[in-house]
This record gives sequence, structure tokens and C-alpha cells, in this order.
Amino acid sequence: MSEQRKFKISFPSETELVMEREFDAPRELVFQAHLDPEIIPLWWGPRAYATVVEEMDVRPGGKWRFVQRGEDGQTITFFGEYRLISPPDKFVNTFGFEGMEGEPGEEEYSFIDLGEGRTLLRTYSKFKTKEELEGILQSGMEWGANETYDRLEEYLAQ
Repeated sequence: MSEQRKFKISFPSETELVMEREFDAPRELVFQAHLDPEIIPLWWGPRAYATVVEEMDVRPGGKWRFVQRGEDGQTITFFGEYRLISPPDKFVNTFGFEGMEGEPGEEEYSFIDLGEGRTLLRTYSKFKTKEELEGILQSGMEWGANETYDRLEEYLAQ
């Protein structure tokens, strides 16, 4: 993976995280890949995990729940609720995982058309405390997000 394809990460404040990554695919396709329960298992999560979509009700107030199963038998369950769906520009959801302290945080995914079939994905996350953000960073989130989005890039190239 080239360095330019990794997420660019910034911290607007001690409780905010912004990640940006470009894709060589139209934004409608990048958007759809995030909200289609049949596509999610093809790319969501690091390579060592298989993702099962247990619930994915893509509408404001709808719940989502994904379970990742590792090659070693470990499972990690992620969950949240959709707050806003605005195709193909953005969606907002909450994001949590079993074992995470506190309430699920809110994330906003923006899909920016760069022209010529290219898309900038910008994710914005707001945490209640500096410690929550630090905990997410210490969990390996950056590595996992980069590997996950490498897989999305591979899917989009097909």
C-alpha cells in the first residue's frame, strides 16, 4: 500500500478525529459500498477477520450490528444507529463496540466527488472526552481502518 493511500489523520480538538482517504471510484459506488449489507462482508474489517452483518436497517433510527470473527476464534461486535442518510453525499451513525467504555460516539461520513471518477472519503468522529479518543487510538484503530480501506479499494477496483 502506498503512503498516499493511507488515511490522513487530523485532530481539530482533543476530542475530535478526522480521517481522509481518496479512492479511484465514483462517489456513488463508494457510498453504496458502505450501506449495502451484501457488500459490507466483502471488505469491512482487517483481513484476518470475517465480517457477518447481523443487522443493517439503513434509515434514520435504524440499527446496525456487525460481528467480526478472527482466524483465532476471537469475535468483536460493532454496533450503532443510523442518524442521517443523504445519498450519495453523506451519512451519520453512532459507532460502538462491545467492551468499549461509555456510549457509542457519533461519526459522519462525507463522500466528496473529486471528478474523473475519484472520491474523497472524510470521516469525522466526536468523542465525549479526550480519554475516549485516546482509547480508540490505542485500540489499533488506525491500523485496522487502513487495512479495511485497502480492502475496500480492492473491492472497488473489481
